[in-house]
Order: sequence, then C-alpha cells, then structure tokens
Amino acid sequence: RAVSFHEGRLVFASTTYEPQRMWFSRSADYINFAATNDNLEVTDAAAINLVVDSNTVNEVMWLSSRTTLLAGTSGGEWNITGSSIRDPITPTTASARNQSAHGSEYLEGLTLGMATLFLQRGGNTLRQIVYSDSLDQYEALDLTVFSNHILRNGGGAIDITYQRLPEPRIILPLATGEVAVMVYEPDQQVYAWSRYKIGGGGSVVSATTVRGSTSYDIYFVVERTNNSVFTRTVEYIQPEVYMDYYMQLTSTQLTNAIGQGWVQLASPYEEGDVVKAVIDGSVSDYIVDSQKRIYLDPLPASNQSIAYVGFNCPSILQSLPLNPQGTAGTSTGKPKRINRLGVKVKSSSGFKYGLASSTDLYLSPAPTLTAPFVPSQISGDVRCDLRADFDSESAYIITQDEPLPLSILSVMPEVTEYN
Repeated sequence: RAVSFHEGRLVFASTTYEPQRMWFSRSADYINFAATNDNLEVTDAAAINLVVDSNTVNEVMWLSSRTTLLAGTSGGEWNITGSSIRDPITPTTASARNQSAHGSEYLEGLTLGMATLFLQRGGNTLRQIVYSDSLDQYEALDLTVFSNHILRNGGGAIDITYQRLPEPRIILPLATGEVAVMVYEPDQQVYAWSRYKIGGGGSVVSATTVRGSTSYDIYFVVERTNNSVFTRTVEYIQPEVYMDYYMQLTSTQLTNAIGQGWVQLASPYEEGDVVKAVIDGSVSDYIVDSQKRIYLDPLPASNQSIAYVGFNCPSILQSLPLNPQGTAGTSTGKPKRINRLGVKVKSSSGFKYGLASSTDLYLSPAPTLTAPFVPSQISGDVRCDLRADFDSESAYIITQDEPLPLSILSVMPEVTEYN
C-alpha cells in the first residue's frame, strides 16, 4: 500500500493481511530483507520488521522520509525513529511514536520542503504536518480552515498532485468532477484556494504533473458522456488560453472559414452548445448547429492569424465579509458600506465587479481596443466605484466572464462604518 526510501533503506508498508506492519530493507541493499547477516548476526545494517502498535487497526496509507520517517495511517500520524529523533533507525532501536490522531485518506502524502501534506480521512481536509520545536513533536495543521467549503462541497478529494512551476499549486480532483487548487507559498503564509469546473460536462478523475522546459504541465484524465457515448480522455492545461476543451484553428481552417463562413467542430461539442471563439483577441459567442458547425461573423482575412474555439470558463473572486478594525473597535455586525475597490492587476483585459449580495455588476474601466479587434492589456491600479448601501455583511466579487486574461495582484477596499 505504501513505499518510500529512508536512510538508505527501501521501506514497504501495509498489506491486506498485515495493514500495520512495515518492512525495511538492509541498509544500502534495497532488495535484501534478511534479518541477519551470513553469520546469523543482527547488525545495525540488518533489515527491520516493525509494527505500528495502537489500540485499533491502523492501516498505513503513506510514508514520507524527513529527518525521521513519517507514516500516515487510517487513525493517526506516526513518527518512526531510532533511539532518538537524530539517531538512525536500527533493528534494535526502531520505534513508532504517535504524533496526532487525525487519520489519513488512502492517497499519497506530498513531501514539500520541510512539510508533508496529506488528506485527512474523508478527503475534506488538507493538512500540513511539520515539526514543532515548542511541542517537540510533529503537528498537523489544517490548511482548509478558511475555505473548508471547497473540498466539502465537492464531495472530498479523490486524488492529489503538485505543480512546482510556474506557481506552486496543490491540485486535487474532487468527487463531483471539479478540481480544487491551492496556491501554496508557506514562506509567505499563502494558502489560497479556488475551484474549477471542466467544460463540456467533463468530470476529472485523476491528475498529475509532468516537467516541461520552463514549467510543470498539468494533465487530467477526464470522463464525459455525450449522447449516451462514454469517453475518457487525457487533457492538459494550456497556459494563456482561457477556455476549456478548446481547439486551435489552423491556418488552413481559417482560410477555409473565410471562404465558406463556418468552422467544423467535433466531439464533445453538440447541437445547441454555446461556445466562445477568440480570433485575434476578438471574442464572440456562437451556437453549434446540427452538423457541429459554427458560422463565423465576416472578418477581414488580414486579421485572422490566431483563433481558438471552446467552452467558456468564467472566473469569480468572492471575498469574505469585510470586518475592518476601526477606532471604536471591530465592525463585526455593524452596518458598513464599500465605497470603492482599488484593484491592482497585471496584463489583464478588464473585468466586472460588484457586491456579493447583489446581481448587479459593473464593468471596470475598459482597456482600449487596438484596431480593429484586440483589447489591450492593462497593468496597474484600477479604481472601481461601488453604488452600495449600508450592510452588516459587506463582501465583493470580481469576475472575468470572457476568455481573456485577468491577474489580480491585490484588492484594497475602502469601507465606511455607519455613524
């Protein structure tokens, strides 16, 4: 069930009939699990056979090699050491010490820097286990404490992987087919959660990352059922293309589209689907007809060089209720009003904003259009005035409902407290 390397040994843990047992190979001899040497002597380099002792059956779910060996079980987290935390593990000194009692899901633990991340039993909580000098043991911190609805509302995580570049992200496919993503910057205390839906009725069932030339590419296994036909495909995230299950039109397809006025699509696009087309930065909506075609608006051929067609993926940022500290104390429960937002963006093409409690959205100052199609990208501070009433639960939303870039660096709300 679990495997790791630790202190020059290959370690296996948990079988069907011995779920709490761990087997360590001989030191620097990964395929040798002999408990004695040729002279039948038990030396420090001999193989080790260790059982995690507990009052209940605790299946070992994952192993993580740190200064010591950490083991996540179905009922708690354990520290496997020698006679002390700094001594090597030997057949005569190996011991398992319980550190916490959260319990782990049957998924791999991620070893990142000085921490190990694992999913708690049930898949609704992601924890970070780190060594605490004050406690003199490991403690498992809850990384979903401010966004516990992300995993819970998605039915729990069913897989986990890590993207190192261009940004450190933890990626967790959910039971509902959605994907939860956490930007992970522990040095800056950033644990920022978001959730993604896959277009075309797709459900993500697995995820992994593969190292590329300048970043780690994210790959998904996606299941879809269209017209009673089940498909399972491997798909990947393409940076700077802000739509889902897209197809990039070739120069030949563009040339043909200019002449015939339509583009032929394929599955999973079906009759009646609404898709987005981005042609040289110009965004348009189209409805797929019975022949899986979309009919393009007449466009000058000279401007048709880059074109994508796919499902739209609107993105929404919603704040928690704002409760700033004033001269008279906290504003929690008191009427207050958001007057404006100062939004710092980078290389973005505009957005909409408003109050979370309202359906009215306002368009941010639009970037200029370079003739005749392409919206320019803006970087810097954008002032967003709000027509808000006093409310005890003031929160805002910012959304990008077009397949165009939006990178928010910071949001600074200006809030007035009643009286």
